[in-house]
Amino acid sequence: MQTITFYSYKGGVGRTLVVANVARYLAQFGQKVIAMDLDLEAPGLHYKLLPIAPDQDATPTRGLVDYVHAFVDKGGLPDHIEDYLVQVPLGPGIAGQVHLMPAGAVPSPDYWHKLARLDWHELFYSDDAQGIPLFLEIKERIRAAYEPAFLLVDARTGITEIGGVATTVLPDQLVCLLLNNRENLEGARAVLRGIRTVPRPPGAATAVKVIPVLSRLPARRKPEHEQQVIAEVTAFLNAPATHLEDTLELPEPLLLHVDRDLEIRERLLIATPEEGRGSVLLGDYLLLFEQLIPRELILAKPQLDLLIAHAKDALTDEPDGAQLELENLARFTDHADVYSELLRLYKLRSIFGPRVLAAAERLWSLVRDPYDPMLWYAVKTGFHTVIPFSMGQSPSLAFLEAVWRANGSDDMEIAKELAAGFATAEYDSHAADILIELGEHADPDETTVAWCVELLAWSERWDSAQVVIERYADQFGKSGRFLEAWARLVLSRSDAEVPPALGRCLEEIAAEDPIIALNLAKRAGRKLAPTLAGDIELQILAVALSDEAPTKRMRDLRSWFDQAGRVDEFDAHLRSLLGNEADGLRAVLTSRSATYQKITER
Repeated sequence: MQTITFYSYKGGVGRTLVVANVARYLAQFGQKVIAMDLDLEAPGLHYKLLPIAPDQDATPTRGLVDYVHAFVDKGGLPDHIEDYLVQVPLGPGIAGQVHLMPAGAVPSPDYWHKLARLDWHELFYSDDAQGIPLFLEIKERIRAAYEPAFLLVDARTGITEIGGVATTVLPDQLVCLLLNNRENLEGARAVLRGIRTVPRPPGAATAVKVIPVLSRLPARRKPEHEQQVIAEVTAFLNAPATHLEDTLELPEPLLLHVDRDLEIRERLLIATPEEGRGSVLLGDYLLLFEQLIPRELILAKPQLDLLIAHAKDALTDEPDGAQLELENLARFTDHADVYSELLRLYKLRSIFGPRVLAAAERLWSLVRDPYDPMLWYAVKTGFHTVIPFSMGQSPSLAFLEAVWRANGSDDMEIAKELAAGFATAEYDSHAADILIELGEHADPDETTVAWCVELLAWSERWDSAQVVIERYADQFGKSGRFLEAWARLVLSRSDAEVPPALGRCLEEIAAEDPIIALNLAKRAGRKLAPTLAGDIELQILAVALSDEAPTKRMRDLRSWFDQAGRVDEFDAHLRSLLGNEADGLRAVLTSRSATYQKITER
């Protein structure tokens, strides 16, 4: 039986709510749990765990104070510890159990009377003090009667006799909840230093494992600010003590953010997953649970199957809750069976996008089977929604490529998204290979072919690019986008001659990019002869002016004339087309002339 105490030096940190959520979460994983309320002056665990209707009495009949009072009054232990615990109703489908040992019949006068009559100092510090043996016996009787996997103790705040038992005698682990203020941190540090010096009971571990938790942090704080707070709190807690042997060596604290909805209506986020969706605090709880719960208790095959079945059974009545239950289960267990069922649920509910892709990628990483149809569903429906593609986001390129290839390598849209991802990651050559392979299985469009040529040119794979040009020249040889890519390929090599077929298509290329057309003419050594529409530069200028937002093309074009020492001709062309409006446009085009001078021949 693992005993975990939850302690805070001051109140208002959400400690009791954490205990209740942990108890409920463990039960969902089939565990037997005992929750004990040792916050005797302000007990409240029964309010969190026992569902109480507005017209019902919330008062437990008896609890720990009654047990201790009976021991002191009669000089011996009560006959049955089961009389002082109550089973917590959990609802259908939950294999585990939670029993609560409340503080007592709170808030009845009888409870406060019994509590006031207990002399804790006498119980723990008299010559024949029975306090510590009593609580060790309570723990042992709970173990014998219920055989629980976990005993969760909600401890008193501050420094008290009963708090000392909860933090030093009973626990194997201590969750210390903190607030980020000097009073709270100094008090908690003093308590934690003191715990190190208290002798442990026979048979217990040599030291209590302490898990610090920084509570009630504002949500949406910038990550760098949170990291600074974590570093400052860690440094404060682990600062050298007066006696160096008392110095703490605590890990960085976990975080529990503020959930404003709980301030309006308190509830267990674990017990109401459909209401917890999107709660940053629920995510924080799950990170804390990962620190507390041994994964081997969860991953036993029969128990895992029961948990999956429970989530699936709830799908009809509570689809959002069932989905969140599977998502939480996947996050905690990291098991392929859970991810597989989660993807089936996403498909059934027509959910797609980054969340689905992340689950699919994790399944792939666990089983390395790209042929799973659920993976193809996730990629097919979700990859194109990740815009813009970022290497810092899921999914990974290796995962996407493996699934794409396993499903025939013939999906044009996925291939283009995949190539875009590799190009963004500056793997231009591999991006081009994806597009070449697509051409072997499908009939790519002109834009895709042109892009493939450009990727090969940027990778200096000129021979491969020329093969692609020759393969599609008959199909796209009169189309501007294909011709532009071909022109860029020629211009990327200083020794390449302009093919006659390309040189005859300057006007088509100019419609895509005037500067490419002009530089290609220059490379061909052609004198820019008049055409049906007049001087070719004038025609190109007219094309640039036809754009809805012509400024960029016009700037590029004026830069080319400027580099050729012919800017006066450009301005004359502009006046012939625009008349008096030319001066205004020319002022816009020259407003960043220093930038334009940096443009070089591509």
